Amino acid sequence: METKDLILQEKLKKLDSHFKKQKPLVELYLEKYEKCNVYIRIDYIKKYDTYQIRWYDLDFLDVKKIDSLFGYETVYREDLNYYVNLIKKDLKNITKIEEKEEKTDIFHMYISDNLTNDKEINIRLNKYVPVYLKALADFIVYIFNNIPRKFEPFLFKLMAELDGTTNRYEIKKSIKFNLYKDYLDKLFSREVIVRGENYFSRGKVIFLEKINDRYIAVVEGSKKYVVFIKYDEKNKTMEMSCNCPSDFYCKHLCAVIIAIREKKIKKFYKISFIKNEKDMLEKITEFNYYLCIGIKNEKFEIIDDYGNIAYADIYNDNHKTNWKIIEDSKDKKLNKMLEEVI
Repeated sequence: METKDLILQEKLKKLDSHFKKQKPLVELYLEKYEKCNVYIRIDYIKKYDTYQIRWYDLDFLDVKKIDSLFGYETVYREDLNYYVNLIKKDLKNITKIEEKEEKTDIFHMYISDNLTNDKEINIRLNKYVPVYLKALADFIVYIFNNIPRKFEPFLFKLMAELDGTTNRYEIKKSIKFNLYKDYLDKLFSREVIVRGENYFSRGKVIFLEKINDRYIAVVEGSKKYVVFIKYDEKNKTMEMSCNCPSDFYCKHLCAVIIAIREKKIKKFYKISFIKNEKDMLEKITEFNYYLCIGIKNEKFEIIDDYGNIAYADIYNDNHKTNWKIIEDSKDKKLNKMLEEVI
């Protein structure tokens, strides 16, 4: 077992000791899922006569500060009973599901007999929740709706088989490729390279920006497509995806790589949603902004949490704006578009 795995196992043991070996009602463990490790549990807190969901980012958990390094949300026993009964109905008499063992993207779930009023349920899945476990999927969505939004990308991947979006994740498998120097024909056919060069020269890469560890771009073809490229400079490996219908490395990806090499950066507009009432936890954990590419039909064009182009109402029911522009172009183009709408 690798050193990192041993450290994670030790952290899980410390958490178990912290709860005085009290069995959780529900336990979720995302192991090496998108290269992250997240532990979620639901417990009955007798002192307050409440049910709490707690979450821990194991990669950053300091076992000496467990009490101060967690978040929690109150949930209701009625909700838990509702979802667990649906799961029991789906599984019938099955109490254990284990898909073939993989080394990454593992999802563990445990439901105690105290909640099922029968036998405990143990589930181990790889990558996605299968279509036949719809009730389980509904329960997972409920759990993720009660934890910070920063964990949503894990939920989207878990639900990909039910949503029909698994190819978005399969294409992101890591490949050996020097983003700045390798010949394009290592990835693309000659025809795709010609079309990618054509897209680039015609200015079809309308937005391109490096945010944290990845490049995000929008390419204008028959419609607007979103491209993600995550590059590991040290190991010269790359993960990339495009939400176009193509099943192979497409001209949009090629055009974006050319734009990156030519340093044709064009930053996205950034807008934030105005919410008047926020508790402290929400202020800390919410995404600070959405990437915006303009205004169309009196709506902001944004990149949603699924990596697709979506449209957000500028105004609420009281005809007041729902959004605040936090980053514009030098010529204030987005503000000008907004003024025209107003």
